[in-house]
Amino acid sequence: MPLLILFNAVAFVFTLIYDKSWPRTPMGLDNAVVALAFFSAGNLFRQYQPIFMESMFKKRAIPASLFLFAWVLIFSSMNGEVDLNTMSFGNYKILYFLSAYLGIFSLYFIAICIPINLIFQWLSKNTIIIFPVHLLMFSIFTGIAEMVFGIPHSFRESSVVWTVLFAVSALLLSYPVSQFLYRFFPCIFGGRKKRQYERHESLARSG
Repeated sequence: MPLLILFNAVAFVFTLIYDKSWPRTPMGLDNAVVALAFFSAGNLFRQYQPIFMESMFKKRAIPASLFLFAWVLIFSSMNGEVDLNTMSFGNYKILYFLSAYLGIFSLYFIAICIPINLIFQWLSKNTIIIFPVHLLMFSIFTGIAEMVFGIPHSFRESSVVWTVLFAVSALLLSYPVSQFLYRFFPCIFGGRKKRQYERHESLARSG
């Protein structure tokens, strides 16, 4: 809990005082200041997740999710576009963390109501891989579109269709990357051995 409060306080103040004119730091350290807030919150919440799920009935989860999501839409429309990758926190920086946490809990309540399935199990297991890989895929897709087909850089924001295609394609290409990393570099994920990986895949298939 102390680390949660510390990281979120530092990140909140940092987003308020950050200016786009500041030079970017090496290895994304400026992004890390903000991202650590979400990481610490997720780490703490994970410890209390079973208790929280027992107290939140499914029939309450959907109304709670819709209520929170409504506020996300309101605050997002006020704050405008945000992007942690480019350190853009919107028109009203004070709304950045508020909207983020409301959105996170809104999705969590919806997740309570979704039956266990292989797709969501894979997504939850491979989040740490998808997060960096999807950004790389976006850059590759944009580069191919510009250099090969001569399409302007802004095309991916031109419509919802392109946005969805970018996201879906990045997720699909993240699957072979995750398979490769788990099989040949298990040490990246806490020293898990190849045998453990294979056992997990066997359990997932038997389902």
